[in-house]
Amino acid sequence: MKKDLKDIVNYFNLPMKDFTALLNNFYKENWWRYSFELNLIDASFIYIACTDFLDDKKNTNISKYNAMRVIKLTLCCEDKDFFRQIFKPTLAFILGYLTHDYWNFRMESINILSELKFRTTINAEPWYWRKMTKKIMERYKYYWPILVEFYFLLQKKDLDYQEINKNSLDFLDLSRDGYIPYSWDTKNKSLKYFRRAMEELDSPYFEKKMKEFWFVKK
Repeated sequence: MKKDLKDIVNYFNLPMKDFTALLNNFYKENWWRYSFELNLIDASFIYIACTDFLDDKKNTNISKYNAMRVIKLTLCCEDKDFFRQIFKPTLAFILGYLTHDYWNFRMESINILSELKFRTTINAEPWYWRKMTKKIMERYKYYWPILVEFYFLLQKKDLDYQEINKNSLDFLDLSRDGYIPYSWDTKNKSLKYFRRAMEELDSPYFEKKMKEFWFVKK
């Protein structure tokens, strides 16, 4: 399996359309391998290969975008300690690309955040037949406060950006009466994706987490 993954990461420099076809074929041929969680060796291999590729300034935006599309696989790992190791770095990674000039980076950051939230629910919640064990409760108390803090960090960056650029922003992009406009009503690309990320996290269920961990939504 490691050889298959190595083959994939060696094709990041393909044009986007060709890489998409390659990735789709890879999933089709290896569907049984990805019906379950990745093992630690495979998840580590993908994460290191992708992050190293993204850090290399010589690589083009398109090739880096290809790498971003693969890095989501690492969030589905059977080793829960590995998920914890990459949890905060992945949030920092998302924050760094949310305001990038390249549209695909911004959109893929949202996709990764969505997957991260989903995997948090899978790893740190009792569901169906699974009871709230001591281990799951420990994860629950670790991951959710971090995601709530990340939400408010996004909110702070949104408000700070408004304050700095208030004279140049469209009136409809500005917060009014304590409410931040929706992303689909926002023209400024930086504010749009801060808000899109907040919307990705926000839900009635997420608001319960805010109250549970003594945060008050503003």
